[in-house]
Amino acid sequence: MTYNHEYTIWQNAWYVARRAISQIGWRFHLSALLCMIATALLPFVSALFPSTLIGLLTDGAKAQTIIATVLGFIIALGLLTLIASVARTYQEKWKLLFRLRDLGLYEKYFTFSYAYLETKQAGIDREAASKAHYWGSGWGVEKTIQAPINMLGAMVSIVLYAAVTATL
Repeated sequence: MTYNHEYTIWQNAWYVARRAISQIGWRFHLSALLCMIATALLPFVSALFPSTLIGLLTDGAKAQTIIATVLGFIIALGLLTLIASVARTYQEKWKLLFRLRDLGLYEKYFTFSYAYLETKQAGIDREAASKAHYWGSGWGVEKTIQAPINMLGAMVSIVLYAAVTATL
């Protein structure tokens, strides 16, 4: 009794998204959004810092203005880095809790016959299912949760780059 269901990537992603939303809730998505925004803004603030500093120096700005600007950029970069780091930590926490709370894999075991569970194929299938579900963020469910977030973050960065390029 082998189950060889084949689902498309979109069906798998939608299934995982529904389970993640129902089990994790809004906290994961809030941390993902904060991480996405902070990560997208970091390169812009980093690139803006030297040009602003050079502009102040060439315009002959006062030392107080230069020091305040440098401190402002240091604080902005530090806050963005801190927000991204804390948000990533919370994302990992919520993904771990999702894995621990998701009993679907174990519930599936109860639907198999004992004769099937004793076969070599059942062991191979169980190992493959465990790898797909429980291994780290490069595999299975966690990757399915993280990939759309990474794609959306990349799209936000592209929009920001396009907006800056258009204004120049």
